[in-house]
Amino acid sequence: MAGQRTISIGPLVGLAGGVLLFVSLFLDWWEGGITAFTAFEVLDLVLALLSVGAVVALADALGLRLPGGSPARARLALPLGAVALLIILTQLINDPPALVGGDNGPDLGMWLALAGALLIVAGGLLAVARISLALDFEQRERRRAEAPGAAAEAPPTGSEAPTTRVEAVDPGPPAPGEGPERRT
Repeated sequence: MAGQRTISIGPLVGLAGGVLLFVSLFLDWWEGGITAFTAFEVLDLVLALLSVGAVVALADALGLRLPGGSPARARLALPLGAVALLIILTQLINDPPALVGGDNGPDLGMWLALAGALLIVAGGLLAVARISLALDFEQRERRRAEAPGAAAEAPPTGSEAPTTRVEAVDPGPPAPGEGPERRT
């Protein structure tokens, strides 16, 4: 497989965060077996919708074509993650009404939800900044051919031969007096 492939890091990070946030809702958020679904009345559903919304927004930016999607939808992940992060931080600081009077500390689900929201925010920032990882398979094949002991192998032929990519550069308009030659 030769060629260069670009993988966007932002959507990958954000997708991992969205899935982590959604899964954390089913885990214990507070000691004593209290999940987000048992502690909250509405916030659990809001967090579930925020996580699914972030996953859908970032999936299209990763190249998974969804109906009615557009790459600009990845920008939604940042505010969705920020709202989820705000909700989780407020619940970390102030226990929900179901826990008032109890001595329940935060448990694994709460920390995973916090990490998931942070990953959604980070993925949204990276997606907006358009930071990506480029993998160059041609370079890897060239290094393998130049490695010691590779001389015993037969030289590559046809489509196996390493290629050099040449990119055309537009020099721009000619400077005054440097136009094409005039015939007189």
